[in-house]
Amino acid sequence: MSEPTNSRPESTSAETEKRELQWWQEFAELEQRFAWVQTPAMQRILRGHYVREIVDYAGAEGRILELGCGVGWLCFVLAESGAKDVLGVDFSPAQIAIAKKKAESNGLAGRVHFRCADGTQDNLSTELYDCVVVHGFLHHLNKSEIRRAMASVPKLLKPNGAFIVFEPVRHEYEMEQPISQRLNWQRKLAGFANRGQRFGVRRISKEEKHWRDLFAHRSWGLAPHGPSPKEIPFAPGELETYLTPHFIIERKTVCMAFSHIVTQEWLLREVSHPLSTRLLLPWIARVAAWLDKGLAAEEKPPDGCWTFTMFVCRPRIGDE
Repeated sequence: MSEPTNSRPESTSAETEKRELQWWQEFAELEQRFAWVQTPAMQRILRGHYVREIVDYAGAEGRILELGCGVGWLCFVLAESGAKDVLGVDFSPAQIAIAKKKAESNGLAGRVHFRCADGTQDNLSTELYDCVVVHGFLHHLNKSEIRRAMASVPKLLKPNGAFIVFEPVRHEYEMEQPISQRLNWQRKLAGFANRGQRFGVRRISKEEKHWRDLFAHRSWGLAPHGPSPKEIPFAPGELETYLTPHFIIERKTVCMAFSHIVTQEWLLREVSHPLSTRLLLPWIARVAAWLDKGLAAEEKPPDGCWTFTMFVCRPRIGDE
């Protein structure tokens, strides 16, 4: 299978690697609070359905390794969902520092561990795991790094262990396509968070302005990619070309599309209007998650839409 044509480079320059690390150092807290990680309540509503599946694949006493764990939020959710032993690995010292601090404060330091390391390296661990997870990590890598990571994962898995990949796929079509009503409603839900500014009902505090100013300077990548310098969503069929040489894909499921963008706007609103937003946010998130299910079921997702897709894989015989 040939790789679909896109702008993912074979390798990246030292300057780009430096900028990528700098980006994660600068925006780690923004990503944690608003953009991608968000709150435990939002994680349960938007992501709980597939997180429970990951724990089930690992088994009751299973050991899970997450590559590219960031600030460790998924490791914590996995532990809270029943995982007994979780290790998270990431190349960013700033994010690993946040993760370790949270493990201590959450009382999970005995079950959830973190290590600062390059998740694509072959000598990452001598231990074997029931499940290896990558969640929004591979699309930050160049082609050679992805191939290296895929070749190393089978060596980290126990016999019949599961490799679970959750990555964005960006859909583009040459023909004009009517906007999806579900995506239209998602955008309206996000926009409702900022209604009332014209009449002074919706004020923006200094703290919210600070976070919005950071968002305004967050896009260091090239549109329609980014926001980090190396971030490029996968083209349809692209990720399969990296997986199939080493894995059999058992299942492929679209899990999320736009709901995290909706909750991002409402979490920003909560900074200025905490009481009213806390009442509305769980219901807004549930509606956004319900609309996401409809978007996931569409045969042709809307043009430009990122669909976050989960692949459940098993190593090919001889790759363990």
